[in-house]
Amino acid sequence: MAAARDRQKSYADKRRKPLEFQVGDKVLLKVSPWKGVIRFGKRGKLNPRYIGPFEILKRIGLVAYQLNLPTELDGVHNVFHVSNLKKCLSDETLIVPLDEIQVDEQLRFVEEPVEIKDREVKQLKQSKIPIVKVRWNSKRGPEFTWEQNSIDEALKLLGSHWSIKGSLELITINTPPLEATKSLFPATLGAAKSLIQLHSSDLEHLSPGPWKNAHATFYGGSDGVDSMGGACGYEDIKQKGYGVQNTALSQTLFNNGQTCGACYEIKCVNNNQWCKPRSPPLIVTATNFCPPNLNLPNNNGGWCNPPNEHFDLSQPSFLQIAEHKAGITPIQYRRVPCARQGGMRFTITGNPYFTMVLVWNVGGAGDVTCMEVKGHEGVKWNTMSRNWGQKWVTNVVLVGQSLSFRVRASDGGTVTSLNIAPRNWQFGQTFEGTNFK
Repeated sequence: MAAARDRQKSYADKRRKPLEFQVGDKVLLKVSPWKGVIRFGKRGKLNPRYIGPFEILKRIGLVAYQLNLPTELDGVHNVFHVSNLKKCLSDETLIVPLDEIQVDEQLRFVEEPVEIKDREVKQLKQSKIPIVKVRWNSKRGPEFTWEQNSIDEALKLLGSHWSIKGSLELITINTPPLEATKSLFPATLGAAKSLIQLHSSDLEHLSPGPWKNAHATFYGGSDGVDSMGGACGYEDIKQKGYGVQNTALSQTLFNNGQTCGACYEIKCVNNNQWCKPRSPPLIVTATNFCPPNLNLPNNNGGWCNPPNEHFDLSQPSFLQIAEHKAGITPIQYRRVPCARQGGMRFTITGNPYFTMVLVWNVGGAGDVTCMEVKGHEGVKWNTMSRNWGQKWVTNVVLVGQSLSFRVRASDGGTVTSLNIAPRNWQFGQTFEGTNFK
């Protein structure tokens, strides 16, 4: 065995050339695409990609080089083994522009599944495993891997607010209980025969849910100025892009500020005298809190008392669906996806020992249930605490570091914005990151 191994090594060494570079050469840096959905099975790598080119500043020892990296890679150590480098004249199809991806400190970026191209059932000795051929949103051409999958796992992954495209028909999941969603699939549409599109930017994270009954009132003047602040911390909501189509929520719906930023579709019902016929759908954003009045009964003045689900609309919003004289009217409402322009915004305030971040212009579900921050010097993400509304705080010292944010919405979707605030950020500044689709 040893002799055979030595012969093999000698044969390989004769044909192997050491890879060397000179100071000033331009090289490409290898990055690793990672699967963006781990519910299929193990999280793993896809074929490597390259970013650059970058200039070599210095040779370190025999097999390492120091590179001149841009500010977008401040969190990455700039010395690399030669195996991570590639000559700049390499295959251009492997090169990914740095502005198209977000690379973490371990030189990884996420590629997400686009669709399932094929299905098979792998036969083992005592069991059968359904597997699917997944196409990933590779930055340079299609890439496929075989993954484990099942209808149950897909439903758990997507949740009750996602829509699923099946191979026999388009099936939209709107019913919250998981058992109820299973009944929507034909018996013949099993795990091995499903065609499910799972790309996060194409799926409806929050498909419009079932209509629910409630009541609506209005507050403020006809110009909507009185609704410009609010208990969600958005301050000037017109400047933040929410406009006058906003609402305050009763205590039950407000849920201690967790619902701030959520979007609702509202229609006036069961009130022929005051409902405006053929009025277009009203979409409003939750930006304020309607406090309870426990001195009044729930059905006569205490509209926002728990457990009532009540909307106190801005007056311009109310007048889109009902007459001013109505005062209060029965409505039906449902959660809908929020359509926002541009990226998610992060406004940083506080002091060197107390950092507060207001997150706004959130698409998709609209609300934020968890927020994390990380400076480029840190290894772990720091979970922030909700201060009030959508203002999140941490006592971790972050001054002088480029900042990354990770946000999770109520539908389970998560987006990461890497190094969007440079090292010289200042309190009072706003930075734009990745948004939900």
